[in-house]
Amino acid sequence: MKKWLLFLVFPLTLFAKLFEDGDFQIWNTDAISIRLSPRSSFYGDIEFRYGDDVHKLYYKHIHLQLDWTLNRYFSIAPGFRFTWLRLNDKWVKENDPLIIFTLYLVNSRSLVVSNRCWFQYRNLPKELGGKQRILYRNRFQMLFPWKMGSSQINPYISDEIFVQKDWGFFENRAIIGALIPRSERAYFDFYYMYLSTKDHERKWVQSNVFGAGVHFYF
Repeated sequence: MKKWLLFLVFPLTLFAKLFEDGDFQIWNTDAISIRLSPRSSFYGDIEFRYGDDVHKLYYKHIHLQLDWTLNRYFSIAPGFRFTWLRLNDKWVKENDPLIIFTLYLVNSRSLVVSNRCWFQYRNLPKELGGKQRILYRNRFQMLFPWKMGSSQINPYISDEIFVQKDWGFFENRAIIGALIPRSERAYFDFYYMYLSTKDHERKWVQSNVFGAGVHFYF
């Protein structure tokens, strides 16, 4: 009962923020997973982010990683991310290796609770300071598989923090969304995110983000 109450209260907190001042954005992420063995798979995605009230594409990336599931409670994924960020109408590129550890605190048919630790070695371009920095991300997520007749929907809530040297804690993503299976080999992901980031003056700025994507399995 408590978990359903949490799922009802959390979105109310998010949507109370929805009409506050801030940028409106749309993010699109499309992904593919290819099974290599019973415990390993290749994962890749591309993402596009539109900001300035959805008038401008300001960010895009290609993300590649190898997933190893050690057991039902722990997985590890080394990877690489190619990122393009628009600064003053010029695209700036960043190429970063990374590694992700995911701990599944609860992994059952009715509830999946996970904690993801992400370490990314950032090779910042000269336009962003030209330094090397370690980016740490931590995401706590709760997913609730629901079966409704022959249909299934998997609502989820998550919160993720971003920490980096020189900036400290500089970004937070609070999300409510749903994974909707399309077939055994694909599902859709729809979500709302309340995004808080520090600007160049280190002041917190809030944005409302709606995201959508599709994930294919092979």
